[in-house]
Amino acid sequence: MNTIIVSRHAGAIEFVKSLGFHGNVVEQFSPEMVETGMSVVGVLPIHLASEVLNRGGRFYQIIMPSVPQEMRG
Repeated sequence: MNTIIVSRHAGAIEFVKSLGFHGNVVEQFSPEMVETGMSVVGVLPIHLASEVLNRGGRFYQIIMPSVPQEMRG
């Protein structure tokens, strides 16, 4: 199964990989990248997340609740 990691943030990419996701890292996402059975990990607007699901993929939202606001950026 292929995975696409959508992020420009090195810390987010490192975090996602620490959770066991490995795949192609892209800064710009297009729903046409998704094939049935693929996983997409990142922060996407709801309409793009919906497209991932409509194309037979799985979507995992990056959520880092333990990171204080002042450390984000």
